[in-house]
Amino acid sequence: MAAVPDPPRRLHPVTRLALCLPVLALLPVGGPAALAFATLACLAVAAASGLGCFVLRRMALLLLPVALALALVHGLLIARGPATVLGPVAIYPAGLAHAGMILLRLAALLAAGLMIVGSTAPGELADGLEDKGLPSGIAYLLTAPLSLAQGLALEGAALRDALQLRGLPLSGSPRQRLCAISHIAIALIRLQLVEAAPRAQMLEARGFRSQPCRTLLAPPPDTPGQYRLRLASALLAACILILGMLA
Repeated sequence: MAAVPDPPRRLHPVTRLALCLPVLALLPVGGPAALAFATLACLAVAAASGLGCFVLRRMALLLLPVALALALVHGLLIARGPATVLGPVAIYPAGLAHAGMILLRLAALLAAGLMIVGSTAPGELADGLEDKGLPSGIAYLLTAPLSLAQGLALEGAALRDALQLRGLPLSGSPRQRLCAISHIAIALIRLQLVEAAPRAQMLEARGFRSQPCRTLLAPPPDTPGQYRLRLASALLAACILILGMLA
């Protein structure tokens, strides 16, 4: 028996994007409690759909260094409000609060974005955008970076293994690691430049831009209920923005 996909994967890709609109609307107008609630809600949905470890791991890897940098810059280096002096160090509580707000916004944005990335393949997202009338060229332009990032990760891992087999040290002093990274980066850039022309010729041979819209052979399944869900999500996002600006 075929496995039943998780709830987010059963939704149309555009519906998944639409469900993130209230979170995006909260970013400029939401307070700490609202942003924290949005982040926790995204994490709860990710955990229920089997993406909890994926989202949490990447959020930790991305946010921990950013949190340290924000605390250092806004809490110690930039004067904001009265300072609390601890020996030779002046700490600005208002600056730390400002850094915390930035971090909460980044956390909410990352949680929503990682759910989309973890549950939607780039090709599936492109098909979903085309299915809703977006021109194929624009859909490809929006989703190509995601597809390119996945390809670069796989090619980078293969290059790393090949360099290790050739005896290039990938660990050791910072100078040795920087040298290894430069070798991998140069090889990746050269490979992408070589593959650019064949990719363009392949798209041209398929008549990629011959018509403004294409008919998909296997469009993503959609239902009237999902249409109403997208509409409700967009209306909720608009209400959040309007009430936030009026508050």
